[in-house]
Amino acid sequence: MNGIKLAAVGLLLSGAVYTDIKKGKIKNGHIMTGLIAGLLCAYGIGGMGEVWLGIKTAAVLFPALFFLYVIKGLGAGDGKLLLVLAVFYPERIPSIVVLSFFTGAVLAVVRMSIRWIRKYPFYIKKETLHFSVPVAISTLLIIGLGDVI
Repeated sequence: MNGIKLAAVGLLLSGAVYTDIKKGKIKNGHIMTGLIAGLLCAYGIGGMGEVWLGIKTAAVLFPALFFLYVIKGLGAGDGKLLLVLAVFYPERIPSIVVLSFFTGAVLAVVRMSIRWIRKYPFYIKKETLHFSVPVAISTLLIIGLGDVI
């Protein structure tokens, strides 16, 4: 079942990154498909107890992500993507969220540094970072490193 779970998360993340980069949005249909897959995987691994753990974890995470959305610190699709990942990996979602923001900060600093070196304006007003990329990188790192983190 873990192989199916890993495949579902891989498809979810690759689809989210693709649509986020191409269209600037993560489609709700993609998020709903991921949520259903997460609930089915949770049920297959631990029954209703695991399903409720995933739902409770997402519910606890929701207010923080909603606050970030309200202050324009996070896109709606990115928040929903993190909530779906909470259903898949309730025990690892705190690490995924923290590492996602750290990875996003590193990517932003690298982007700005490259512009500064090339003598371009390093800050561009209204520019966004496709946050699905740091989420995908962080999730794969956390899952790949397993029990190390």
